[in-house]
Amino acid sequence: MAPDDTSAYLRLNQFLELEGEWAESCSADEVCHRICRTTALLLDIPCVAIGLDVPQAPYGLVASEGDWNGNGADGNGVCALASAARASHAPRIESRGGDVVGAFPFTASPDLGGCVHVRVTGRSLRDGEISFLRFVASSTGLMLRARMQRESAPRNGGPNHHADEPPISESAARRYVAMAVHDLRNPLNVIAGYTALLDEESLGDLTAQQREAVDAIKRQARVLLSSVDQLIELDRMPRTRSELSPSRFEVGQLFEDLRTTCFAHCATSLHWPGSEATFDFTSDRRRLFSIAQNLIDNALKHAHGGDIVIGCTRRNGHLTLRVCDQGPGLDPELRAKLINHAAHGTESAPRSGLGLYTVASHVHALRGAIAIDVAESGRGTDIRVSIPAVEADSTDL
Repeated sequence: MAPDDTSAYLRLNQFLELEGEWAESCSADEVCHRICRTTALLLDIPCVAIGLDVPQAPYGLVASEGDWNGNGADGNGVCALASAARASHAPRIESRGGDVVGAFPFTASPDLGGCVHVRVTGRSLRDGEISFLRFVASSTGLMLRARMQRESAPRNGGPNHHADEPPISESAARRYVAMAVHDLRNPLNVIAGYTALLDEESLGDLTAQQREAVDAIKRQARVLLSSVDQLIELDRMPRTRSELSPSRFEVGQLFEDLRTTCFAHCATSLHWPGSEATFDFTSDRRRLFSIAQNLIDNALKHAHGGDIVIGCTRRNGHLTLRVCDQGPGLDPELRAKLINHAAHGTESAPRSGLGLYTVASHVHALRGAIAIDVAESGRGTDIRVSIPAVEADSTDL
């Protein structure tokens, strides 16, 4: 890592602050997931994964951030690249089509090793990023080794063990997480506000390198704010599952509010409804706003820069909202769970797809339905939500 690479040192310091905390408090699987997510955020790289070479089992990814299924069954040849990196005990970086893929090997024990994988599109990996990824791989091996040693150690009688200490109840843990999520919203809003000032150059002109850094902060702040909003929605749902606050509003104005408050940063890729949306409708506006926002967020996350078409129609007292993208398609199992949850409200929250789970929960509360079609080519998803009008004097269903 070059001495003058200040941004690389900052990333390293951030990672080190988290490393000890993970090794002490997380399972091996959770350590891998957090390393992937944090590395993707710190480097602003869309695809980061960790693969393990376990005895008596084929090499495979155990944690990932981003889409690893869009370029071939082997996720851009991660197995072959990992084999070469592990054999040479050195990183392997290759160009494949328009992508650059890398494998950074590590060893956790004589019987367990693996690689940290990355994939970027349209550029090469920079020297500072390569040095940082080598460090991440080394840390991954050390943290997994520490977890293995801790999990194999005797569980009773340790210096921190208290036999009469009751476990934290699940409800208490959920309340703590809910409070923490709500507390995150304020500092994230401050970060977004100051980033907007920098972006507008209200605090002074930006160099090209500073502009790149501000753009990265804006992207990641939007990701974090979206995740926090989804978690706040999930926390609110058990208390308001059947409560409705119906009002009469213009649908076109709802889309205009969405466009200006949530998606002003991506105007070129979104195609909004036109005059066909200029009609009044009676329903719970907050829930419909959340449905549309999460559908569009999901499309933006997976469309990889392609166009997203948002449609709206009214027929037989029903409002139909449609969002079409050109992404990799929705997993069939998740698709079935979302449709079932919208119809019956019986599915628990999944580990992924929280935005779509939020959509399904609101659709169920509004007695609507979801239809999801994926193109035969596997590229492109068409999600349609149909909602019946709600009587203005209805307060509970």
